[in-house]
Amino acid sequence: MLMRIPFESEEALKLNNEIFETIYYASLLNSMELARDRENQINEICNISSDDINLVLSKRLKERENNKVKSEIDLITILF
Repeated sequence: MLMRIPFESEEALKLNNEIFETIYYASLLNSMELARDRENQINEICNISSDDINLVLSKRLKERENNKVKSEIDLITILF
């Protein structure tokens, strides 16, 4: 009861709806952003010669691994 709103009140129901509406909206925005990024990556791969595909894919894999490590470090920092 941090907000001093009774759990089963109309105000609590409205707040709950607003929270989940915000979460849903943010997830849609992030999904669209990921789709755009994926499209750009696919277009980049399609526009290169077959000799360069391994270089591009290894670059993407390294970027993903670096982001994963950074995310894990951020999470550890938050938790501790």
